[in-house]
Amino acid sequence: MRRAFTVVEVALAAAIASVVLVVLWQVFSSAHRESVDAERRLQAVAALQRLSQALEADLSLLAPGDGAVQVTDRGAGLSFQAAHVDAKAAPGEGLLTFSPLVYRLDRGAHTVLRTAAAATRALPGVRLLDLRFALTPRLVVGAPPAPVAPDCLLVQAVWAPTEDLIAGRTPRAQDVVSLSLSFGLAHLSDDERFPGWVTNPTSRARVTGE
Repeated sequence: MRRAFTVVEVALAAAIASVVLVVLWQVFSSAHRESVDAERRLQAVAALQRLSQALEADLSLLAPGDGAVQVTDRGAGLSFQAAHVDAKAAPGEGLLTFSPLVYRLDRGAHTVLRTAAAATRALPGVRLLDLRFALTPRLVVGAPPAPVAPDCLLVQAVWAPTEDLIAGRTPRAQDVVSLSLSFGLAHLSDDERFPGWVTNPTSRARVTGE
């Protein structure tokens, strides 16, 4: 003979089921948030890595000289002379040419623009909330044993989710990733580290993009 469930038993079963559902929802929500956070961290690392690789490759072409590197646009821009090998140069002409190379942050589109050979393009896959460049001051060499510090380019990049940047909304603090990069520019101090050093990359170099 079947026994009918009492109101109390039904209510107790409903309460237990509700607790189980709440716990399962919390577990699911937590796992989903962790998955989203992990995906955003990977996106941040990828974007900042692309920026670092691009700067490293271009700075390897840096041509030494007075004012070789300049920070512009209140720290959001960087410009320098880059040396390139011109494989198409006519016989008797120098194979080394110099042209300006510029990085700057487009604050409206949150893209990093790279200008080389009079062509401006956004770095693919790099959208930033903020970008700042700075140069460490060159130290004047005094009497020994005063240390000689090489010049250094400091880069502060701040990443935020692309969807927030496109929508123009303020990202959550926990979604923002900030990274500091440094690039040594030791050869800019060659004249200080090696007294009498004469910088003469080539007597036949042609300056382009002026």
